[in-house]
Amino acid sequence: MNQRLFVGGRWAEPDGGHYEVTDPATEERVGWAPEASRDQVLAACAAAREAFGPWSRTAPGERAAVLARAADVIRGHLVPYAELARAETGATTATARAMQVGVGAARFRRYARVEPAEWAIEPQINEAGPMGRAGVMGALAVRQPVGVVACVTSYNNPWANPAGKIAPALAMGNTVVVKPAPQDPLSVYRMAEALEAAGVRAGW
Repeated sequence: MNQRLFVGGRWAEPDGGHYEVTDPATEERVGWAPEASRDQVLAACAAAREAFGPWSRTAPGERAAVLARAADVIRGHLVPYAELARAETGATTATARAMQVGVGAARFRRYARVEPAEWAIEPQINEAGPMGRAGVMGALAVRQPVGVVACVTSYNNPWANPAGKIAPALAMGNTVVVKPAPQDPLSVYRMAEALEAAGVRAGW
């Protein structure tokens, strides 16, 4: 089956057609990956920018729930997802299951934990010295979403590496545009399907 692009919560046909993804161990065809046009890349960025407002204003618990459901979907499809990752990367089955798909699911689960958006840093006493007088210094750390995050993923682990970029960005309220490695992009589209199944909507 030819893979489509996931833009703005919807699946779209690629303007640039498709290219073949090959198993590096057997040189057999794994599938066909989409080739986005420049206009489609710009459209993806525009959609992510438009979705940033609504997504960043959702409650942290709601964002966490989406990530937790995505982790459940990934774990529920561990075997077929790992088989695809094994074929795309040439890894062993054990590596694909544990270190690729398994770690990817664990990272979505990790960032599904709701953490405080701000917290106080314990005051520190600075003794007097050549640089100035003695004093007490404290601070307040504040986490805020910043906008659209571009995630460029590396070859050799199409689950753990993208999940380590996508999950924290979404958890914080950012939106993302993902450019997977051309050698093994199909697993990243399964990740997008998991997020769609988890409740990511158009406009987020």
